Amino acid sequence: MASLFEIGKTGVQAYRQALSVTGQNIANINTEGYNKRSADITEIAGVSGGATNVSDSSGLGVRVANIRRSFDSYLSDKTRTSQSDYEMLNDFVSKLSDLENMLLPSGSDLGVFIGRFFDSLQDVASSPDSISARTVSLEAGRALSSSFNNYDKQLKDFKSSSIKEVDVKLTEANLYLNQLVKVNGLISGSGSKDASNDILDARDQLLKDLSKLLNFTVDYESTGEVNIRLGDSGNGVHILQRSKAAILSSSSTENNLSIIVNNAGVKSTGIFSSGIISGLSQFYSLVDSVSSEISDLAQQMTDQINDIQTSGIDLNGNIGKSMFSVNSMSPKANSDNNLNYSVKVSSDVSDIKKSDKIVLPGQGSFKACKNGIDNIKGLQEELNESVLVKKKPIYGICAGMQLFATKGYEEEETSGLNWIPGEVVKLDLSPTNLKIPHMGWNELKIENNSKVFKDVVNKNHAYFIH
Repeated sequence: MASLFEIGKTGVQAYRQALSVTGQNIANINTEGYNKRSADITEIAGVSGGATNVSDSSGLGVRVANIRRSFDSYLSDKTRTSQSDYEMLNDFVSKLSDLENMLLPSGSDLGVFIGRFFDSLQDVASSPDSISARTVSLEAGRALSSSFNNYDKQLKDFKSSSIKEVDVKLTEANLYLNQLVKVNGLISGSGSKDASNDILDARDQLLKDLSKLLNFTVDYESTGEVNIRLGDSGNGVHILQRSKAAILSSSSTENNLSIIVNNAGVKSTGIFSSGIISGLSQFYSLVDSVSSEISDLAQQMTDQINDIQTSGIDLNGNIGKSMFSVNSMSPKANSDNNLNYSVKVSSDVSDIKKSDKIVLPGQGSFKACKNGIDNIKGLQEELNESVLVKKKPIYGICAGMQLFATKGYEEEETSGLNWIPGEVVKLDLSPTNLKIPHMGWNELKIENNSKVFKDVVNKNHAYFIH
């Protein structure tokens, strides 16, 4: 039987330890990732009876059985979900504000330039023989054209920036996953069901940080180890399985920015709906949609203004010429192709990997084409693999063919694909009387009738290409 003094002593020791836990909580009130602790105090049972003694049910005092963390998996899951949603919306709204400022700068948005252009056309209509009115209208047209081109460039910069930001955030996410693998290892190596509170705090802080980037569900092992699935369905692809972490990377097309999950060489597309990375992906798609609408507007204006121009006459009585031209021509598969080939126009790396033959078209300058390849993650590597290693037939058109060389000098010195050693340089015909063949938009002037020109209208505009 314990003495009254011994029982009191155990009580003092237990509650002193409980006070120490309270002091630890107060001291760490601002420590990131720290979870409140509480001391579980239980009775020290009395001795049971035996052959030579009588049982003592009065007890032997109290003791601290466990220092418990304040943790609830349901509340933690809801906290992470809310944080993922907030981070997605916060980042998306921030990017949306930047896009709005670009599209609607004070006093100089696209609508202002369109208004000025049509005002100048009204002045020409009022005074058709006024040279000054025509000059002002041409300058307004150039300003409008420059505005469209500037919008196009800035929207492309937005998309390129989004890809780079996603890659940075995915690097951060991969770092968190690798740290969680180490934490899982520490938990499993503790040899007991209840791992150290410090380790569990580190686990939960890593999960919280990861939830800022993307949303996921967590399965807790009985030991405290975690398995993570991407998305909020609970059936998403695994990005962490105890000691194995997936590698996350990005894949982009013209209108979509997605995440690729690589589990030991098995790749799949990650489906998730919130977090900073989701916000960036949604912004990328929005920018592409805005870019398409502005391009459609430019095309419609070009077609309609040019139709009016070419249906009238100039001051000299000649048929009017087109005022605008659109340089960005998108390739399309010919629906009348009767060959037994399936043609797909794509910049998706996976499509190129599955292809039998490749056509690399040119659009714009050497530099613009190379930048287009560089902006699509993994495209150049796959082209090199397909052409140099797998020996797939490839057909280069225009600047696409020029990219086969080591470098080109259009606009500025730019590295090519280096499949054919050499440089693409401007022709120097100064010592001769020869002319460089014309390339670009120009008016057709048919002098000799030929079946070649069947259904071709004289003085229409066409694009001359080498």
